[in-house]
Amino acid sequence: MSAAGLVPRVVEEIAVLGRHDPPLSAECHWDGHRATVVVCGEVDFATAGILARQLEEVASQEPEHLIVDLSRTSFLDAAGLRVLARVHRLLTPRCPVTLRSPTRQVRMVLEISGMLELWPIEESSQ
Repeated sequence: MSAAGLVPRVVEEIAVLGRHDPPLSAECHWDGHRATVVVCGEVDFATAGILARQLEEVASQEPEHLIVDLSRTSFLDAAGLRVLARVHRLLTPRCPVTLRSPTRQVRMVLEISGMLELWPIEESSQ
């Protein structure tokens, strides 16, 4: 097979790989002065800035309570832990920070890092 025969296949695979959902989204929902940030996807070195910006925006609006919903978070690494720890330092004690329904993998990272003790865990009733 000639090299020219490989070019279209490679281009086609790149085009398919380019069509995917963002690796992370973080959306905030307000109920009065209570904010819930729903984190969907993977929080790692490449995406932690997305979460950090969302949490900083929420913190600047001075919520009375912040819930970080991790029920749709498939991965969390040290960069994500740093983001969560930073928002915890920014808001506590004037605003409690609660983690909601961390996935099994995320809970394991929180436990291994020793950071699970920093936040109350709320299991979703849904």
